[in-house]
This record gives sequence, C-alpha cells and structure tokens, in this order.
Amino acid sequence: MPLFSTVTVWEGNPAHILEMVNFAVTERDLVVAIDGPVGVGKSTVAREVAARLGLHHLDTGAMYRAVALEAMRRFRDNSPDEDGLREIAATFQLELLPGGKVLLGGEDVTLAIRDEEVSRYVTHVADSRFVRQALVEEQQRIGRLRPSLVEGRDIGTVVFPHAACKIYLDGTPFERARRREDQLRQLNKTTDKRDVFRALLERDERDRKRPWGALRLASDAVVLDTTRYDLQTVVAIICSLVEANELFANHQREAHASTSGGR
Repeated sequence: MPLFSTVTVWEGNPAHILEMVNFAVTERDLVVAIDGPVGVGKSTVAREVAARLGLHHLDTGAMYRAVALEAMRRFRDNSPDEDGLREIAATFQLELLPGGKVLLGGEDVTLAIRDEEVSRYVTHVADSRFVRQALVEEQQRIGRLRPSLVEGRDIGTVVFPHAACKIYLDGTPFERARRREDQLRQLNKTTDKRDVFRALLERDERDRKRPWGALRLASDAVVLDTTRYDLQTVVAIICSLVEANELFANHQREAHASTSGGR
C-alpha cells in the first residue's frame, strides 16, 4: 500500500486525469514540484519530463547526498554534531551540471553519492536545521532562475509551496524496494532483498517524522501511484498535466511569440 493510503489516488485512464485538476494561476512559481518517498522513481521520471518539456531539472536529493558524503569524509565513523554540519553547510562547494553530474569541491561524486552507505548517512544530515535552511535557500534561488522541475520530499510543501504544478509519486513498499534493488544492481552493488526492504521502511519512517522538511503530501498535489505504470506512462501523464497548466501554457506562448517576433 502506498504511504498515503488514506488519500484518493488516481488510477484511471491517463486521458481522464485532466478532468480532476484545477490549477490556480495567481502568485505561483513557474515550477513543477515532484515529491515522493525513496524508490518511487522520482529522479528517472523527473529527468525524462524535464527533457521533454525543456525545463531545468533540479535534483534536491543529490544536494543532500553530497552534503552527507562530505560529512562522512570529515567525521568518518562518528555522527556529525550540529556545529559540524553548520560548518559544512556554510563552506561546502557543490556544482550540479547538466546530465545529472554532481561535483563536490571540483570532484565528480555522481556515483559516490548513490552508495548505500551514503543513503544511510543522509538521514542524519537531512535532519539538520542548518543544512535544511542552507539548501532550501539555494534550491529556491536556482528554481526561480528559469522554468524548473524540482524533485525531492518537501518541494511542494516547503521549498515551493506556491509551485504552479505539484505531483506526488507514490508506490507500494514492495515495488519501491524492487526498484531500489535494481538501481543498486546497476551500480554493481551486492544487495540483499530483505536488507533493502528493511532500509526502505526505516527511511520512510524517518522521512515522515523529520523535524524539518518532513515528507508530507501537499493538499493541492496530484497523487500518482506508480506501482502498476511503466516509466513512459508516468512521464506522459505528468507532461500532460504541465502542458494543461495555464501558467506554463502562457509562458510557452510568450516564449514562442518572442522567438517569432525576433525573426
């Protein structure tokens, strides 16, 4: 059962979903917010949607993972205290490049931040108020530079509560664990199904009870249970939602008019 089992989850024909959505246009950020728990496929879906619609893609999870990797290196086996995390949040140098490449202090850590050890460690980092504040401010700055698709766990509730379009991706724990296991296998990591499933449930619990930026469902988000849909179907649904959004449609018309007028 998905995390938010009490919410009516849309599971019908993709062609009918637009009848359920009523987007407000006033005072909205030109942002598509995609939230959801671990293993639901946010990053894969987000990259595809952003590429199709010409949106800037911001993976906030990669930002937290990069801070976690830096903390692991500085504190080694010890859990970092708030003072240590405050220093890291104020001094670390992070670059997010096209194609999902992540540089930490100039070093390519794109694969390193996906390590299972980093996944376990990142929960400590994400609980830090100082880290949250620093990264949320940076996420807001980047997201407002241009039309963006921003993915994470608190995008529609904390980072961009006025996002023009909000999507919440969900899925059963068993399916999400299977996807997580596949992801680790692709990284040539040895996995145990029981360990992956147990870690996923523990992460869900911690994400929901986090004191800052907890995993919550925005009241105006469209919930998609991805359990029985393939990647392309989920991508097609989200693209349809964004294209039907008046704010994004207006932006596309203005951009087209500007381009046509310059010829």
